[in-house]
Amino acid sequence: MLSVDFFAAAENYFAKMFSILQSQTTKEKRLDILEQHLSEETRELARRIDQGHIDSRGDGDIGAAVISIDKVKLNHKRKMLRTLYTVFGEINVNRVGYSRRGHYS
Repeated sequence: MLSVDFFAAAENYFAKMFSILQSQTTKEKRLDILEQHLSEETRELARRIDQGHIDSRGDGDIGAAVISIDKVKLNHKRKMLRTLYTVFGEINVNRVGYSRRGHYS
């Protein structure tokens, strides 16, 4: 079974942030400039953590068909990609949509 690390991008970004903070160039920057940079970087880190969490939830595939609120069997499945706008920035949400002619997912 293939193991997927959904948070690898966030972990790599975090490691990169620390590497930059430990550099001599960063140590010589004014504190206000460093804080501004760190504020932007932590927002991007949070966005990557959020993306990893959403990815870890899966695509919502719950079987061959679903029954709609109107009691219609929706048995046509297709993968869908949506952009979600969060407080941290854009993330992508992969989901399975269930539909049928005349009935949308």
